[in-house]
Amino acid sequence: MLSKSEFQNLLLDGPLILDGATGSNLRLAGMPRGCCTEEWILANPAPLLDLQRRYAEAGSQVIYAPTFQAQPIALRQVGLAEKTEWVNEKLVSLTRSVSGNALVAGDLTTLAVFTDSFDQNNFDLLVENYRRQIKGLMAGGVDLLAGMAYKTAGNWSVQTVDEKDAYVYELGDDFTTGQYCFSGNAGCNVYLVRFNEYSGEYETLAGGQGTFREVCEAEFYEDWSYKRLLLAFFKEDVASLQDALELL
Repeated sequence: MLSKSEFQNLLLDGPLILDGATGSNLRLAGMPRGCCTEEWILANPAPLLDLQRRYAEAGSQVIYAPTFQAQPIALRQVGLAEKTEWVNEKLVSLTRSVSGNALVAGDLTTLAVFTDSFDQNNFDLLVENYRRQIKGLMAGGVDLLAGMAYKTAGNWSVQTVDEKDAYVYELGDDFTTGQYCFSGNAGCNVYLVRFNEYSGEYETLAGGQGTFREVCEAEFYEDWSYKRLLLAFFKEDVASLQDALELL
């Protein structure tokens, strides 16, 4: 694996060219929506190999191994938790076999779909999941690790409304919704809200039941950029968005 200084030296000549849209291209190649991507690739490696070979030929300097959700907590959904290290090592070897001179990155992401990853009581759980994944990635010989879809810096305000949890997250200035993915718990109402400095009130940009990504994509707000943007989500039992916003 590259050292920090080795990686920084690579950037002295300018940005590195990555691959892109691997999941979307695999769906076009026949991968079912909603399946375990890692399991499907292991059973059907040809589409991935063809795609990543073309990435390398097109000039990608870093190609991501398809290990996005290859953590024990995710792999247990398909009975592969006990083989976490092997799954990661095998997926890296597939990418390495067609990457040419490109670097191979081990791909990691948030575990928010499977656990309350913002809860500090789950810290040890997160560490163990990433420890096992990274052990497999390193055994496979990745050149670097890449984190995707993690939350941006901000402040969670966790309060209680009528004995039901509601959360309000204050997003950073000049935030663009297309750069952020929040996987809300099932059965939650998710709202993207901005503060109108002229009226002094909060305005809902998008809202509904589902994840933050689903709500934003449904309303076509993924390219909008605002200051003082808020993300609020709360369980169905909570009375209204206003109740959640008042927690600020």
